[in-house]
Amino acid sequence: MIISTPNLGTLRNSDKFLPPNNPKHFHCLRIEELRDLLRQVGFRKIRRHGYDIFVEYPSPLARLIPHVLRRALATAFPTLEKCPIFTALKE
Repeated sequence: MIISTPNLGTLRNSDKFLPPNNPKHFHCLRIEELRDLLRQVGFRKIRRHGYDIFVEYPSPLARLIPHVLRRALATAFPTLEKCPIFTALKE
């Protein structure tokens, strides 16, 4: 299973994910909450994959930072992760 979700724990702009600003999201999870839920329903080998930092597009800043660096920052600092991506196995 692969899950991607907006990161409620971002340092900034997390309020954009929640109602009334975004009525499509009823509840957003923090990274640890999602890990705990996956464990509770029997998933193992849960791994977070850093993909990109939270940069508003089309920001000129985004173009200045290579994707490889943005991905490394997202991996190292979960609070910068835009949309955490997890893989998990159910045995």
